Amino acid sequence: MSQHPTSFIVVGSGVFGSSTALELVRSGHKVTVLDRSIDGYAAPDSASNDLNKIIRADYSDSHYCSLGKEAISLWRNDPIISTYYHEVGVMFRSGPSNVGGDEYVNKGVSNANRKESAGEIERPAPGKSLPPSAFKLNSVQDARAAFPASVRPYLGRAVEGFGKGETLGQTGFFNPRGGWAEANNACRAVLAEAQRLGAQVVPKAGVESLLFSEQDKQKVVGVKTTDGRTFKADQVILATGCWSRDLLAKLLPGFERLPQPASPSAQCVMTIQLDEEERRRFKDLPVVLNFSTGFYIFEPNDQGLMKIAIHSSGYQNPAPQATCSSNTEIKYPSFDQGEEGSCRPSETSNKASDRFVPPTKKDEMLQELYEIFPSLAKREKVAFTRICWYSDTRDENWIIDHVPNTKNLLLASGDSGHGYKFLPVMGRLILGRLRLTSKTSPERVYELDRHQEKVFSFKYHESLAEDEERGRKVESSDSGRANNASGFNRSGAVEAVRARL
Repeated sequence: MSQHPTSFIVVGSGVFGSSTALELVRSGHKVTVLDRSIDGYAAPDSASNDLNKIIRADYSDSHYCSLGKEAISLWRNDPIISTYYHEVGVMFRSGPSNVGGDEYVNKGVSNANRKESAGEIERPAPGKSLPPSAFKLNSVQDARAAFPASVRPYLGRAVEGFGKGETLGQTGFFNPRGGWAEANNACRAVLAEAQRLGAQVVPKAGVESLLFSEQDKQKVVGVKTTDGRTFKADQVILATGCWSRDLLAKLLPGFERLPQPASPSAQCVMTIQLDEEERRRFKDLPVVLNFSTGFYIFEPNDQGLMKIAIHSSGYQNPAPQATCSSNTEIKYPSFDQGEEGSCRPSETSNKASDRFVPPTKKDEMLQELYEIFPSLAKREKVAFTRICWYSDTRDENWIIDHVPNTKNLLLASGDSGHGYKFLPVMGRLILGRLRLTSKTSPERVYELDRHQEKVFSFKYHESLAEDEERGRKVESSDSGRANNASGFNRSGAVEAVRARL
């Protein structure tokens, strides 16, 4: 692993970019962060600029499970981000009549409570002990007890049926060792720390083209922005989320003819405005995720905004705007206006719908909310809706690899809706791909293991695209969404619609 200081350009200041910038500058490297936003921090339409994200570690994939537990330990203890982490627990519940749901639940409890290796022991917050272990919800009483006492009188039918068997009721589990993070606030704090340590953050800097060495036409030496500025460095990292596919096609003519490793998809989010009495009542609400439908809900924030969402296979339209300039006004994209848009559809993913986000999504979410808290499921309480754009890979593994047929150009993307929770460790993984040592954790060498070397590579994701082209089924270790499942895998067991949230 190299210790030699190098200069870097990081394009994009969301979770991948901000985490990488901080790890690079902490490790002694010169860093310039470029973003198209007005202040250089994650733009309002980026996935990282959000109220909250789920933080959990109970993956069935052992690599993500271990990494998730390590990330949660840092969420509890890192002074830069710990104030933005709320360990209220995460409840997984099914809908009724989900044959095979118990298998998923039992595996989830087992993964959550698995003992990690000595170097990856979970650490509690300063002065505290670890929360209790995950447990299965065997009765209505178990389910109700997972909620704060102030909330229980307002619970709806969502807690009924536990313990009656899969064909009559529902199943689920509760993991107290998880919760949610203030997404935009934590991401901004990480980038602000990188800036304090010497990273240069450049706003209104949409990238127009790459700069190549005159001696080696494959060697990238910098970028040019839409307003004509040039920035040079030894390495360029594209942490550009759902814009990555179209940006690479723009920067590297002919790239669009290669098997595409990821494509953007639109997901639906809605916020409910609670009054002050309701905000206090629902404080410390655990994150609740219906793994049969993809619906989930957070506790309200300090302003009384409660975020709810349904995550599905995603929609091709509306799509992220491929171009931007320093004069572009960036706003939250709303799915209410989806059918009026004119963005072209994705051509590379068979997972995304071929239609705009339907206006019925609002009604679907209100109906799901009614099942949990009937008193909140009122249209007049809806504050706003938005699109959360993912960069979806076929099996939901990320892409952290050098771009084919180039030198010194690395892509870090493919969040697939489950990247944010790894904010504390994502930059270390990216340094591992670059064969650089992270000085933040000298006791832990983040050189990618064989599994990560494989699944984070362009070659691997291109092979999935070829499998898909030949009609072979692409499997994901945690989510039926990767193969457009309706909720059941080939053995009949329930697969989570968005298990990797």
